[in-house]
Amino acid sequence: MYTRIFLIALFACSAVTAGTINDNLAEECKENPDKKVNLMLDLPSVESSVPSFFAENDIASKLRSSLRELTARSQEPILEAIKEIDPSLQLQYFWIANRIGVKDVSCEQAEKITNIPGQFAVRLEEVAKLLTSGPAKILASGTAAMAAIGQPQWGVEKINAPAVWNQTRGAGIVVANIDTGVRGSHVALAETHRKQFGWLDGFTNSSAGPPNDGNGHGTHTMGSICGKLGVGVAPDATWIACKGCDTNGCPEGALLTCGQWIYCPYNKIGDESTGDCSMRPRIVSNSWGGLGSADFYNPVIANWQKVGIIPIFAIGNEGPACSTTGSPGNQNDVIGVAATTKDDTLADFSSRGPFLSLRSLVKVKPELAAPGQDILSTWNTGDSAYATISGTSMATPHVAGAVALLLAKYPTLTYTQVLKTLSETAFRRNLSVLDSVNTCSCVGPLCRALKPEYPNNGYGNGRIDIQASFQQLSKA
Repeated sequence: MYTRIFLIALFACSAVTAGTINDNLAEECKENPDKKVNLMLDLPSVESSVPSFFAENDIASKLRSSLRELTARSQEPILEAIKEIDPSLQLQYFWIANRIGVKDVSCEQAEKITNIPGQFAVRLEEVAKLLTSGPAKILASGTAAMAAIGQPQWGVEKINAPAVWNQTRGAGIVVANIDTGVRGSHVALAETHRKQFGWLDGFTNSSAGPPNDGNGHGTHTMGSICGKLGVGVAPDATWIACKGCDTNGCPEGALLTCGQWIYCPYNKIGDESTGDCSMRPRIVSNSWGGLGSADFYNPVIANWQKVGIIPIFAIGNEGPACSTTGSPGNQNDVIGVAATTKDDTLADFSSRGPFLSLRSLVKVKPELAAPGQDILSTWNTGDSAYATISGTSMATPHVAGAVALLLAKYPTLTYTQVLKTLSETAFRRNLSVLDSVNTCSCVGPLCRALKPEYPNNGYGNGRIDIQASFQQLSKA
């Protein structure tokens, strides 16, 4: 008996052509001809499908194998041609999206790469940003805030997480973040880190050494997801992490590397053949973005969705203006998260919808809101360090932790069911006509006379309430 895998390669049938160059790259080289740039080559999309009668983990493994095979076949002639141009160029090649990254390329080399025969587009590598608002306030020992460590923080209380801890604290659920790394030795995080298949530096494609964080942002977001001592929503959930960002931002190459590792974690340095897709997380929290309508991460999101990974993204910090949401948080098939304050008002900095795109109709974004202003959580400067920060970066891990609690109690829930439950049970602040402009619910003079409804472009479906979600599911 043999396994038959159905592979579909979506390549256009036409005469051999050369690559096309993106306008931004052409303009960059025109203005700064001596500057070296990082390129990303987009090749025709490749899709793979596996019959549904396979077990879920077998499907994930077989999909990955077939995608690697198809993308390798597609990329091989272009990679060989690039090596002929300059064998010292640093190359990255990806299967989760059919792309090739090339680092530190001169504009002359970029032109030569564009002239390679084949069907591909050459552009500048995208660089996303971390979505915090204002500087971190590192807590000093002896302060009232530090004295309160051990009690649930206000955001954890606000979404009613402690009210369901007698049923579950998230044990048995693996959650990941793609961020600046995590200080794995922190007292609130060390106990629940998964050592096997539990850490990757997406910049070096290395799992060497313990998880680390040179910025603090990733340690903070992971603390809000599953930190102990009152900072985390799901304190018994298991965490893994991939470093896709640093202080300078989140380059596409590192984010794609992390996207592949989340799909199928591996331990050895850069050796994906050691990957075990059964070790993938159920949830991935992403507190980065801000790339307008860019759809560069959509293939990663689509492949995560195929194997049951729930993607949660910050919506952005460009508020209060309307239509300021950022990608990937404003894309389809992700839970985009806005930030709220202690009194359940929308944080001024939280990006508002609607999302406007040439490729889609106008749509309401975000999906949900969560506490995101003045959030205290773990920090990277010491094993007992904490800091307070604001941003949709801080709201997103509250939703990730809430989803971990849901899945720990109801493990068969799908992405669609999770989003439906959280949306239907969200706390909906009583809005007045004055909120029409703030939530970008309408435009024009009538806005002053119309009371906004839910979902809207500020709060989405409302601020999450995990206790209400549990109550609804218990009656189903």
